[in-house]
Amino acid sequence: MRHDTGTYLFFPGAFAPVLSIDALTAQPDADGFNRFDIADEDALTPEEQLAQAEGFAAVDAFVNALPERDQLIVKRLFWLGHTQTQIATDLGVSKMAISKAMARICLRGRSMLAPHEHVLFMT
Repeated sequence: MRHDTGTYLFFPGAFAPVLSIDALTAQPDADGFNRFDIADEDALTPEEQLAQAEGFAAVDAFVNALPERDQLIVKRLFWLGHTQTQIATDLGVSKMAISKAMARICLRGRSMLAPHEHVLFMT
């Protein structure tokens, strides 16, 4: 159940933060000519984008290191939007069993992903 990190490293728009033609700013280039860029002041810098991609890769590595059943629970709950009740029914266990599994997974994830917390939860 491997998940591909490539989608995080080169996500659409990562290198072209564009908002509006109304936000044109003139900047002289190396030849002294003015060129026009569309500025998005809320966009992440290339360094922030790289840090965020590394954080997403860490999440991917964490999830892929989980036992297969835990991977299934995490992916269905967070990536596919299934409820704990749906997952419990499909796996033939109680909702409480899924809840306990998620508590265990989240506790482990918090400790493993702590170094990336500042970029994973950027707003």
